[in-house]
Amino acid sequence: GTVSIDDVPWQPLANYIEQIMNPTVIGLVKLRATFKANRYISPMLTLEDLLFVNFISETAGDYVSVNIDATSAPFNTVTVQYDAATPTGTSVTPYYSLDAGDTWVKFDKPTDVQRQSAEYSRYTFTEQVAGAGQNLQTKIKFKL
Repeated sequence: GTVSIDDVPWQPLANYIEQIMNPTVIGLVKLRATFKANRYISPMLTLEDLLFVNFISETAGDYVSVNIDATSAPFNTVTVQYDAATPTGTSVTPYYSLDAGDTWVKFDKPTDVQRQSAEYSRYTFTEQVAGAGQNLQTKIKFKL
């Protein structure tokens, strides 16, 4: 069936509080502001004060880098670093591949985590992939 925007109840909004409207994607929104005044103050709203943003997000995704050719600088240690906001119940799992993506190896645990802001942290993972001077690798690919 179809739903008219005038038939649904008003939902209160607050800064950075997620509003989940499962199981449908919302395609049309009306925004209502209710002001209260007294004899000392009269609220005012201008278009410059208003920012209304919607997000359509997937629950999972992959970022895969291109294959990085390191034949001119063979390596035995892999380091990946990324910034991520990970609210409760979410995670980012880094992998690397030494065979152009045929097999993926999960990084064990971060060697360093540093807070970058109220939302983001910088994660650093480092793993040794070969002994010193033995079986040095010449290509790598990353996946988050």
